[in-house]
Amino acid sequence: MCLFEEPQRAQQRPDQTFSFRAVIDHLDSHDFKVSRSTDHRDLAAMIRFLDVVVDDGGRPPPGNAQEEFDAGVDELADHLKEISRKIEASPSATTKLETKLLLQGLLHRLTHSVRTKRPPKKNFYDAYRPREDKSIPKQQEYMKLFLSGASS
Repeated sequence: MCLFEEPQRAQQRPDQTFSFRAVIDHLDSHDFKVSRSTDHRDLAAMIRFLDVVVDDGGRPPPGNAQEEFDAGVDELADHLKEISRKIEASPSATTKLETKLLLQGLLHRLTHSVRTKRPPKKNFYDAYRPREDKSIPKQQEYMKLFLSGASS
């Protein structure tokens, strides 16, 4: 597997050497760091390698392994989204734009093809529902004590 630069992995079956954890850990390497000095052609090549590696990973057998597999896909997608956010692409920077488009294509494939089930839909209104403030009972108790002391 060229992604990991470990020739011994290439001699084994992909389903035996692939794990989302290994790929996610590898995303922290210098190959996937985005900064002003990033060579986006090299990053695009690494993303292409990553696309091949993920494709070779295979799917788990039916059962509980599917939930763990989908969780790994989601975690990998989250890491890739973070890398994509760091790339400031504009139409004039074609290599950056190409890299970002490759990442978005890989993210779309991970989310809609590699997962065993569709991702859960996010409810737009959940963000606007009031959440229960756990400090309110403490505040109420404090006010009761304060007011009972003030009336004495």
